[in-house]
Amino acid sequence: MAAVVQLCVGIYVLVYHIRVADEHCGLLAAFLLDEEYTFVGVDINNDEKKLKRVVMIKPKYGLADYAGSIIHHSYNKMKDAITEDDHHIWAEAPLPLRNIYYASRDAYATYDVYMRLVNFQKGFESLCKHLAKPSRRSRKSGSKNESTYNVSSIYLADSL
Repeated sequence: MAAVVQLCVGIYVLVYHIRVADEHCGLLAAFLLDEEYTFVGVDINNDEKKLKRVVMIKPKYGLADYAGSIIHHSYNKMKDAITEDDHHIWAEAPLPLRNIYYASRDAYATYDVYMRLVNFQKGFESLCKHLAKPSRRSRKSGSKNESTYNVSSIYLADSL
């Protein structure tokens, strides 16, 4: 069971210490189950368990690595914000401020990386549609536009 629920929309972050909640929060549960919203996250530990039979050729990346590459290099040091011992006290109450700060930054980084990837995807799809359309010049002359691309052959490389 999760100890902390982290939610982020824009610059607003909620860190809810669910492990020490006195009672079930029906409004939070309804919100989390609402299909109108998209929830994203990065949790490589669970991924490793699920993919334990797959041979990992590439190095393992976590949220800090992605955020450091996509948002700002300062996120690369996010892992250094709390110690290994701090990672084992998520169920304790009250949470130390450094854990709350880390959870907030983690939630914001997940949100920001996701939004940047969504915007990138929208731009990429728009570019593909633009490239697939023949130019006015080729329509007038009746010739095939040499710069028209086969959109199905354009794809995103696994470079993140």
